[in-house]
Formats: sequence, C-alpha cells, structure tokens
Amino acid sequence: MGCNLYLEDERGARLAELLDPRDYLGWAVQLPSASPTVCLRFIDPYGNTVFNRLQVAALIPELLALRQLATESAIARLAERKFGTAWQHEALQRQLSASAVNAHIDNTLELARRCEAEPHLYLKFYGD
Repeated sequence: MGCNLYLEDERGARLAELLDPRDYLGWAVQLPSASPTVCLRFIDPYGNTVFNRLQVAALIPELLALRQLATESAIARLAERKFGTAWQHEALQRQLSASAVNAHIDNTLELARRCEAEPHLYLKFYGD
C-alpha cells in the first residue's frame, strides 16, 4: 500500500484524491538519482506528510525531475535490486511499469499545481 494523496482545504475537507494502492510514488522515490531531493525525501510512507502552497512550489520541479528518471530500464533495475528471485521480479513487472508510474506522477502534479494556484489548500500524503 502506498501513500494516498488528497487535496484538502484549510478545514480538512477533501477536494480531490489520488489513491496509490500499488505504491507507484514509493517506487519512484527509490530510484537512485531521486535521493537528493528537498521535499520528496520527507514523504513518510508510514505517516502523514503535508505540503502547503509555498512548499508545493519546491515539490513540483522535483516531481518533474522524478518523471524523467522513471524509465522502463530504471524501474526494472530497481525491481531486480529489490527482488532477487525471477518469479518475484516477473510478478512485479506485470504490476509496475514506467508508464504507470509516470501516469501517477502526472496525476500528482495536477493536484500539486492546483494546490499551488489557490490559497488555503494543502497537499496531504497519508501513509499506511
């Protein structure tokens, strides 16, 4: 289970959601070149992480860079490193692809841009 993302107002009302049952964002932030980030590294997969409009302005370029890193070969290398057995790797590759990861990043970017554009909105990642 990944971090679900919600766009919330200042009262905590959910305006939009992006569920991540396959942990696409969690996989993407493990890519080797993704580690020197300012914002992404603070997303807690087991807790909650909140970004306000000013912080989202720093998060957006990191998401754009992450999107460029999430290639098929990079995802495959990450899966091989995580799972040594062939059957685990094959099962993971059926679920995890660069196109799926990048689609999730695109949806995350959409919510982030909305958060940045309007005052009193928050981007909230809820870990399991």
